[in-house]
Amino acid sequence: AQNDWFHVIGTDGKAKKSYRLLKAGPQADMMYPYMTMSKMGDLYIGWHTQDYASPYVRRSIHVIKSSDGGISWTTLDGSGTLSIPIIDDDTGPADMVNDTDELEVTTPINGFMVKDGKLHVIYQVDREIDEMHYKRYDLVSNKWDVDANPFFNGGPPQEKDNSGFLATDSATPGSTLYFVTGTDNRT
Repeated sequence: AQNDWFHVIGTDGKAKKSYRLLKAGPQADMMYPYMTMSKMGDLYIGWHTQDYASPYVRRSIHVIKSSDGGISWTTLDGSGTLSIPIIDDDTGPADMVNDTDELEVTTPINGFMVKDGKLHVIYQVDREIDEMHYKRYDLVSNKWDVDANPFFNGGPPQEKDNSGFLATDSATPGSTLYFVTGTDNRT
């Protein structure tokens, strides 16, 4: 939900816990959260923000981690415990995924997944020629270990869509990641 709340729901469909996780920052507010969980049970939430000054700019992308089922939240490396509700824009304490030179252009998340000890994030960078940016965070070394922009090489430049999805066989280590997105062309 785009209302800053976090819910824990049992398999019986009943809400076990609900609380306000995020709050709007002075620059922007959260949009379109993503969640993924590691095999170790760590939960990751990522989101991008909508800039107040320019509502079509998705200003920044952030991620937080919980190792205890949403009881508490930290930065990616686990070193910084975050006070709830967490300021959700680039003035807050959550780790920022996108680069600072991408704050003034649209940068929506297109894919967000933990696989084989890595957090994989794909996002659009809306410039004169749109780009897809891929970043990978190593959950053991606590460092970004891949930073590929542009992500798609070869072929003609094209308008990339601002939505997408990652999928994989999570039970098989080393299995392929699949990514699907569209183009902005609606003709």
